[in-house]
Amino acid sequence: MIWWPSAIPTLQYGLVTLRPSAEKDIDSIFSACQDPLIPAFTTVPATYTLDHAIDFVRSDPFSFSERRELRFVIDYGVGDDLQFAGVISLHTININRDNDVHCLIDFHIYTRFQRSLLML
Repeated sequence: MIWWPSAIPTLQYGLVTLRPSAEKDIDSIFSACQDPLIPAFTTVPATYTLDHAIDFVRSDPFSFSERRELRFVIDYGVGDDLQFAGVISLHTININRDNDVHCLIDFHIYTRFQRSLLML
């Protein structure tokens, strides 16, 4: 079994913070998922609703406790300039008999932050 954190950590480097999702992120996640490119390249449905965003955030504790997914909200900026920039998750975590660990990494970055975050 691989090491699994007891809580979703908050990680920060420069202007980027990865943190657990919270109820306050629901509207931002919904807004970000209205970008037509997100369903084109991810499993997010093209008809993403507010209920999808609510379920997405509220399913975090269960996915985490079942060790199925480690999901982070991406914030960009510091202090009063801190803004929601996207979501990243590690999921479908598999360990083979040689103890090699493999997982999928999914992310979406809110359109207005794509250039800033991809240049890091």
